[in-house]
Amino acid sequence: MAEIERCSLSGDASPATDLIRDAAARQRSGAIQRLRERFPGWDPESSTLNLGLATPTLASTSLDDGVLDGVSSAIDRYLATGDLGERRATLVSSRENRAHPIPPSIGTERSTPNAGLNVDPFLGAEELLAGNTLNLNDAQAHLGGRVQDLCDDLALAFVAHVQMNVYVSWGEAPGFGAHWDDHDVIVVPVAGAKYWTVDEPPALAPIKDVIPAGGTGKSVWSGVLSRGDALMIPRGWPHHVAGLGEEVSVHLTASIRRPTALDLLVHLPSERFEREFELDDADLEHCLGSWASILTTEPRVGPIAATTARLAGFAGHRMRAVMPGGAVFLDERADAEALEMATNNRTVRIPRSSAPALAELLDGWRTVEEISAATGSPRDDVVDLVERLGSVGIVQLESPA
Repeated sequence: MAEIERCSLSGDASPATDLIRDAAARQRSGAIQRLRERFPGWDPESSTLNLGLATPTLASTSLDDGVLDGVSSAIDRYLATGDLGERRATLVSSRENRAHPIPPSIGTERSTPNAGLNVDPFLGAEELLAGNTLNLNDAQAHLGGRVQDLCDDLALAFVAHVQMNVYVSWGEAPGFGAHWDDHDVIVVPVAGAKYWTVDEPPALAPIKDVIPAGGTGKSVWSGVLSRGDALMIPRGWPHHVAGLGEEVSVHLTASIRRPTALDLLVHLPSERFEREFELDDADLEHCLGSWASILTTEPRVGPIAATTARLAGFAGHRMRAVMPGGAVFLDERADAEALEMATNNRTVRIPRSSAPALAELLDGWRTVEEISAATGSPRDDVVDLVERLGSVGIVQLESPA
């Protein structure tokens, strides 16, 4: 998104911006509550208030109610048939404990000229049996809508970039060895079991290339994780794993990348840094708003389903709006008739009269007919709003049953 004017989290104190801001706050509260239900024993609200989640937390998970069903098969299909270029997948060497791009030597040979890179099933198996680990990055779109919903809830709760990574190994594969991440992670086993050890951090919220990358040898927690468990590891806490027995292990890792001070300051105009200055409240609100505005969600359907829905005037289609960063307003672009918002790394202009309909979409799954009845808005106005929001990627559609 191109550099934009001042971002505002509070809006212009008009009824329209207040209504949208309150609905976005309810959406975040709902996400926190769903996470609390998904991970009994973990307090996500407290974690969102502490940079680095404070301490590692072992929790159980209710994701076995269908969220993880079919995930192993989806991962297998993606490895064998997806386009894994651009480091979407890596092979973690057991000798070096480092990730390398998928080598063409284990890729599937195809005669088509535009074939993408993928993993030959039997050659990939040889790598796993040799003690190496297959890793998929940013894979949530390939793991089903329930996993995408989980990523959305984490993004809403933490106001953070969230992606779901996948690790597949066999036997005693060590993965990356002892290391710490510059983001919070939640480990969710899908199949098999591993023995995990978490060390005391070398520093609070350490920075890569400043603090040594390995472990500290001062264990604060260790134990076996299997399906039904979840482990929350704060940013900077070293950890390492060891496989158990001769079995295939598959686990998901939710990467939660919250902003650092540098992530926020880059949203200030460069000329501000030409001399010493102090941040005021407006600067901080702009930086936080700019960060929130670039957080993204992902669609649940493609252009075929969207075209079908539009041709039907969205009749019978359930939909919702998801703004991972919450409500961010561009007050300088607003006028008496319309307001402008920054969301999903884009900007959108909507009539102020559409604020009640937007609030309905933020509150949960609705049909156009339900929104029109609840707000008194003409159906055509609701459809216009849905198309405006859809054009910036924050409308999630469900096709009629």
